[in-house]
Amino acid sequence: MTKKSIFLLSLLCACTLLNAQEFVNELNGFRLGQFRKTSENEFGAVLEKGKFDDGYEYQAHIVSPDSTAYMIFEYAPEDTAVIWSIQFTGTNSEMDPGFKGLKLGMPASEVKRIAGRPGSKESAGEYGDRWEYEHTNFSFEIDLDGRLSSIKIMNVYPKENTKVPDLPSFENTLHALTSGDNETMMEALAPGIEIYTDNQTLFFTRSARHERSTDASGIFKTVRELMNGLDQVDINDQEQFSMDMRVALGQDPMWVFKILKGHRVKEIVMKNINGKFLVWEISA
Repeated sequence: MTKKSIFLLSLLCACTLLNAQEFVNELNGFRLGQFRKTSENEFGAVLEKGKFDDGYEYQAHIVSPDSTAYMIFEYAPEDTAVIWSIQFTGTNSEMDPGFKGLKLGMPASEVKRIAGRPGSKESAGEYGDRWEYEHTNFSFEIDLDGRLSSIKIMNVYPKENTKVPDLPSFENTLHALTSGDNETMMEALAPGIEIYTDNQTLFFTRSARHERSTDASGIFKTVRELMNGLDQVDINDQEQFSMDMRVALGQDPMWVFKILKGHRVKEIVMKNINGKFLVWEISA
């Protein structure tokens, strides 16, 4: 089976909106880097799944009652437990995938007005044309009737924007995690965050959109509880706080805020994910 199937676009180079660097990490409520089980928990039965010769795996799910829209999730061979790409495709013009106001079925002229002129167009055979941009991670398919039939994002960060971010700030991280706003908290948390507390491991089990609105996994509630009183720790006191580097083979260094005494939280691990340090682990 090849990646020219109806379910998956071929691997693309990074693309952009109007020649600006842009990385999109969420599509129809799911974030790149979330655990594979989130789609299964959200939609239930898998419509189709398979594996390509290069080791990439995929799963497809129907997401509309009338089967006019579905999503395809792809998983890279180096870690098939997390989402590497997300594709929203079909003919449903009512659902909002949360991508620049685009909806399936829009005429190509409207797509171009919103997203700009593509850097190149490639034939997708019976499925129409694939529109590729530069310096970002998304692409579109335009069907033979000249209408938008697919949006896809991939975990491919633009090479032009690979500068290592400044070291994470404990104060800024704590501010985001105590904001009281699920949206702000979500932006500070890695899609695959794990929280170790009370002899259990918590992680997001549903789509990001579902989690933000319902806190289905209890992540936000738990983070709020764990952060309570953490602002009383004196980060200038070496007996209370330290910031250390964690190095693992084949991975970028991570930074660890260590609470040495005076609080329930023991470690907050920060990982550089696509140019931004996010909370990767919390141990309490």
